[in-house]
Amino acid sequence: MQKNSFFTFLSFLKVNKYPPSLLYILLTIGAACLFLALTEKVQNGVVKVVSVYGRVPMFYYLIHIYIIHLIALVASALTPGQDWHRWILNKPIWFTHDLQGYGFSLPVAYLVWVIIVAALYPLCKRYDTYKQAHKEKWWLSYL
Repeated sequence: MQKNSFFTFLSFLKVNKYPPSLLYILLTIGAACLFLALTEKVQNGVVKVVSVYGRVPMFYYLIHIYIIHLIALVASALTPGQDWHRWILNKPIWFTHDLQGYGFSLPVAYLVWVIIVAALYPLCKRYDTYKQAHKEKWWLSYL
């Protein structure tokens, strides 16, 4: 029992993201399936925009990784007292402790995220148009 019923309910849903517990996986996949079931028939402008990213997922993923890394390099170079060389990783990021404590607040991270997603939309839309016009190129389906 917790101090109120809401916290008691949350303690029942004690999930671990790292390493992912079975309950965490069931809750996230279950919520995603419910969301998809409720929004499957929706047709509006938001769906048209989001579906562009859905048709070019690997393209978007590869492009955004390099853009985020470039932004991190520039932000580190412009931040006083920071060395941008720390972003040239010689080993996987989970083995390095050089970046501990480095970063921006959560609102700044979300702002950067929204800007990157919006900025990549025209590029993804253009690639989607190209991909739809050239269905004979089988390898485009992988990118």
